Amino acid sequence: MTRGALVHQVLDTAELGGGNLYALAVAERLRVDGANATVWCHHTGPAVGEAARRGLSVRTFDQSNLKRGGFGTLWQVARLAWKLRRAGGIVHVHSHVLYGFVRRAVKLAGAPAIAHVHIDAPAESYRWAFAQPPAAIVTCAEFLAAKVRDSLPAEALARTRIVAVPNAIDAAKFAPGDRAAAKQKVGAPTDASLVLMVANLSPHKGQLVALEALRLMRATGSGAHLWLAGVERGGTAFTAELRAFVEAHALGPCVQFLGQRADVPDLMRAADAVVLPSSNEGLPLTLLEAQASGTPVLAAPTAGVPEIVRHGITGLLIAHDDAPAYARELDALFADPARAGALATAALEQARARTFDAMYSQLRAVYATVQKG
Repeated sequence: MTRGALVHQVLDTAELGGGNLYALAVAERLRVDGANATVWCHHTGPAVGEAARRGLSVRTFDQSNLKRGGFGTLWQVARLAWKLRRAGGIVHVHSHVLYGFVRRAVKLAGAPAIAHVHIDAPAESYRWAFAQPPAAIVTCAEFLAAKVRDSLPAEALARTRIVAVPNAIDAAKFAPGDRAAAKQKVGAPTDASLVLMVANLSPHKGQLVALEALRLMRATGSGAHLWLAGVERGGTAFTAELRAFVEAHALGPCVQFLGQRADVPDLMRAADAVVLPSSNEGLPLTLLEAQASGTPVLAAPTAGVPEIVRHGITGLLIAHDDAPAYARELDALFADPARAGALATAALEQARARTFDAMYSQLRAVYATVQKG
């Protein structure tokens, strides 16, 4: 990929989820390497603010009109195509669903495109999105690359490259440290085990399962605390449901809703365990970040999770809806520091091999191939 080349990073939402943070990190690195990067996002929101804070070039567009149908969609497609054609460069869309809505604009612009699959989805979703396939499809896990291949007809496969570029973390930010000092820094109790969950507040992420596991643990005498970092997208109904559960079971003193946090590395170092009982994932950054921080992880074996969590070796795999199992395994880990340490050590060695530099190098190779046509 040539110096000065332009890559458009098109974000799925205006929120700061893992896929958008990935896109912003790539845009920053492109700029450092002498390439140009423009971040495209739906109007205003945390992602726009974060991109601006990092000094990145930001453009906004109306996703709602793209999805509504009718004249508004045709106008938005034409407008987006005109902007992309004027700018030139590669278009990297960080959602296969969003790619399905912008693919006509990208085609009209004549721009080489990459669609990024960050999350597991039904096969029909991939077939719809890639009815007009991009030059390359990048997935965050090997599992997803295989699933996309199995989902698409032969004629679509003949027109696109499918490449797994596994997610990675910034090992300079996420690294082990003194847990007691980290707890003190973030204000966590130093005399209790801390369970951390870092994920957008959503039913499929499993916060209710984590709360039920805590309830079961407290009922048998555990002094554990649960902290939930993240915000609900597009409403407050699920947040209200979570808070109602906490109130109904008198868990208020041992549960904190942290909202969107900028100190996630410190939270990871402070936690005694990180949980993710999610029923729908890609390859979660939060688990990689926990492993790089030397914190044991317990997660559901969803999508690419088993690629980074080998049960009993680099973490524990538990069904997404099995709250009693999460409670039992957390209690067992807290009672056996040697076992918890062994899991964390094995995971740390694995996480250190998944560097941002390695991931970025693979992605640059994809960009170079797409740029050459």
